[in-house]
Amino acid sequence: MKSLFTILLLFLLNVSYASNAFKIHALTKYLSNSEVYSLLEDHNGYIWIGTLDGLNYYDGYDIKVFNIGDNNENSLSNNTIYALAEDQRGRIWIGTNDGLNIYEPLYDRFTQVSLNKYVSRKERVNTFLIQGDYLFVGTQVGLYIININQETAQIKEDNFIKVNEIFSQSSINNIVIDPKDKEVLWVASSHGMAKIKYNHKKKRISILSKPQSLAKVKITALDFDEKDNIWFSTVNALNKYSITEDKVEKWKDIKAISDLQIDNNGNLWVSSVTSGLFYLDSAKFENKQANIRKLMRTSTPLIRTLLLGRDGTLWIGTIGEGVNYLDVDNNPFKLYNISKFIENQKITHFVRSVYKDEKTNCIYFGLHNGGLYVYNQNKRSTHKVGLGELLVFDIKKINGELLVGSKQGVYKVKQSNSSYSVEKLIAIPSTCTNIIPSADPSNIWVASLDGVYKFHKNNDQSYTSKLYNRESVPNLSGRNARVLFYDEEYKEMWVGFEGGGLNILSLDEEENVRNVNIINAKIGEKVISNDFVRSIRKTLTGQYLVGTYNGLNILKRTGDDLFENTIITKNDGLLSNMIQSIEQDKEGNIWLGTNNGMSRLTINADKSFSIINYNRQNGLPSAEFSEHTSSKTESGEIFFGTNHLFFSFNSEDIVVSGKGLKVSIDKFYILGERVYPNRDFHGEIKTKVLTNDLTSIVLSPNETSFSLDFMVSEVGRAKRVAYAYKLEGYDEEWKFLTNSNRHIEYVHLPYGSYNLLYKASSVDGIFDEEYQSLSIQIDRPYYLKWYAFLSYVVVLLGILYILYLSKFKHDAEENINIQANHQLETKLKEVIEKESVVTAEETTNQGAEEQEEAKPDTEEQKESEQVVEVTEVINEDKPRLSIQDEKFLNKLSEAIAEGLSDSEFTIETLEREMGMSHSNFYRKVKKVTGRSAKDILQEARLKKAAFLITQEEYRVSDVAYIVGFNNPKYFSKCFKEYFGKTPSQYEQSEKQRKEEVKN
Repeated sequence: MKSLFTILLLFLLNVSYASNAFKIHALTKYLSNSEVYSLLEDHNGYIWIGTLDGLNYYDGYDIKVFNIGDNNENSLSNNTIYALAEDQRGRIWIGTNDGLNIYEPLYDRFTQVSLNKYVSRKERVNTFLIQGDYLFVGTQVGLYIININQETAQIKEDNFIKVNEIFSQSSINNIVIDPKDKEVLWVASSHGMAKIKYNHKKKRISILSKPQSLAKVKITALDFDEKDNIWFSTVNALNKYSITEDKVEKWKDIKAISDLQIDNNGNLWVSSVTSGLFYLDSAKFENKQANIRKLMRTSTPLIRTLLLGRDGTLWIGTIGEGVNYLDVDNNPFKLYNISKFIENQKITHFVRSVYKDEKTNCIYFGLHNGGLYVYNQNKRSTHKVGLGELLVFDIKKINGELLVGSKQGVYKVKQSNSSYSVEKLIAIPSTCTNIIPSADPSNIWVASLDGVYKFHKNNDQSYTSKLYNRESVPNLSGRNARVLFYDEEYKEMWVGFEGGGLNILSLDEEENVRNVNIINAKIGEKVISNDFVRSIRKTLTGQYLVGTYNGLNILKRTGDDLFENTIITKNDGLLSNMIQSIEQDKEGNIWLGTNNGMSRLTINADKSFSIINYNRQNGLPSAEFSEHTSSKTESGEIFFGTNHLFFSFNSEDIVVSGKGLKVSIDKFYILGERVYPNRDFHGEIKTKVLTNDLTSIVLSPNETSFSLDFMVSEVGRAKRVAYAYKLEGYDEEWKFLTNSNRHIEYVHLPYGSYNLLYKASSVDGIFDEEYQSLSIQIDRPYYLKWYAFLSYVVVLLGILYILYLSKFKHDAEENINIQANHQLETKLKEVIEKESVVTAEETTNQGAEEQEEAKPDTEEQKESEQVVEVTEVINEDKPRLSIQDEKFLNKLSEAIAEGLSDSEFTIETLEREMGMSHSNFYRKVKKVTGRSAKDILQEARLKKAAFLITQEEYRVSDVAYIVGFNNPKYFSKCFKEYFGKTPSQYEQSEKQRKEEVKN
């Protein structure tokens, strides 16, 4: 991949109009302040930002602000931060407007450090440099040195060594290590420049060189090139100092230089607090007359500091606009900034058509309600061609003529030297949306809001038209035609409608329409994904690409009018389902302009496919592409128009990155609560390392749910990658996340050992085989450990022994309940049968003689049943009821029997009859019978009902009322639940039984 700075050089050579889209991002929102004074990249690749009002930390997604406004000892001593550095222990050194601070991420704490314990006044820190175990601190009044290879508490107690022998009471503005001797430092000050070396044993500074020609010069910054030259800045000039010749050259007048950097390719970058960002190619370092280029793409010309990241990203600290940073990828997308060439600034930048004439090297583009423009690449000039503020839908060169589709027809563009004119060639009553030629050069096909026109050019240069739409013969499926494609192989005109789907017009020899094959979203097997068609193309392998509102359709011909369709949508990896424009490059890759960015689709020989997506993060001018607004030149340059400007690229220049970025864990949560290193988490320390260094963690048995966020070390690329993860021991396959959702969560995991595998994609969304891992151990719950099982066995044996001892007592209580129930039933039967006879006399008014005849039978039956029941109850081996219990049962049975026929008779009534409270009555009945009074009362009603039914003297509905039921349906329901039969069924079965006994 080419470096960022080669791309920027190309940008500078073409800055007047088109630029390769190294993307400059602005990072202002959520910063504690927009004035940035210092920048630092830590060992993880994350960016620390010192501002006028606080310290900020940026991980590529979020910004964290530290201790703003705190005045205690454990916060920043001052919020204005001029210098930042990181030592080997990962501590961040912070130089402020009022002293020195240390921040330890591992403990999330600040420590204020005094440079001079004997002077109460704190000093402004300008710059830091860490050389091995030593920190060099440049302040407004001199240089300090301290050994930092010790604990923070000891550093706070130690004294800094003040260096007075170099520049007495001078402001130290910059310190740089000599590239050839790492023990040697160069110091820039308000009184010149010096080359020094520190003797660690003697704790002394040796001055190796101090150019006298710079003794009174205020030097703000310096850096080395590859030829041992020092480039340095003074107040209003860029200078070069030759070490070998001891010679100073003024190179360029630039006001208020704030910083300068030499990049990895040897190129020079210079910032100014008034004039912006400048660039000088290393190839021109020896040519003093060479122009240093000024870049105008930063958000403001007020630049305070520069930082070159390890990945080549250039970070730019501005005054008033936060941080800008340059995208490091080699994005060959060439943007065309048309805004400054549009005369009427109210006109939209929505590009609806674009076409490049390679012979004249001119690019024509039409705007939405903005007319037609031309950009001459040779002269780097743009002109308005014409058409006022009309919407220009299409631009094509047909038969040597440049034709333009717009409102009310087709226009022809004429060029004479540097001037252009437009005249109407073909008039139509509606807007022309697309123009294409066919096999016959005398014919032009036009899509319009009224349908499809075929215009035939006559000998007298006039045109004869034929319109095809819903009303024509043959008829088409719509009127609003949006896009055309002519298939020369099959002599077919393909038409895409808005709402009418796809129509394939078969043409005869004279290119008249013979028949129409309609393919839409509603007709049988001839189906496409949506009836709103936006773009049509044919691939190099003979497949047809149809872009709709709902995905890309890839049609493969299987017969004259039959096609096999493959539909690709967001579910397959596209950025959007609305496919606006389609082009295919020389390698066969399909480029799709969608409503949310651009996708590159590659179809492999085995019919599998891969997708790489591009959006604004990649340097595109907009994510929203225009309807069939694309074109391709013979040389392979592809143009796409968007709702904001247009761009071009050559696919051969696009290098696809397949190397995944280094990924780490950003935040770790247990049961929704974030875990911090060296901080108490419910009585224990979960980790003693930073989360992004976490490789293992142990969770307690109740901590079965955890979640975390991912992040990458190259923060300038963070929003362009995707993530994948798999929890070994739980997940069978890898799961994938987009950069907008980098959070994962696992809930209620079983105890055991797990291994979380995770990785990040490349900036092109491609994953390689490398991954990181996190070991997660969820401890076994105490109730599943060996000693728990031992206790379970002991408890179980104890329970069995207790059960064994209580067996006879339980049996005795059970027998008493059985005895009580039998006795209660017996007594109830006696009373019920007597009550039934009396009730029968009153209800049926039968004669006394008949009742007398029935009574002996009843008494005989009752006596017989009593004998049986008493026989069942009495058993000398079983406990007997007490006298009190027998008295209670007698009274209970009599009370129930007397109240059975009363529907208002309830448990509360029964309690009053017995003269007992609810609780006492409930306990007594339960104790004696083992049942509830409600069940006993209900059972008594139903048994009395059954007895009355067997007498064959009452209707079922009468029986229900006799036994106290108000609702015969409810009575039948309860009766069936108890006896398993309805009252009628029970009556019928009793009749049959009696007949069988009689016979």
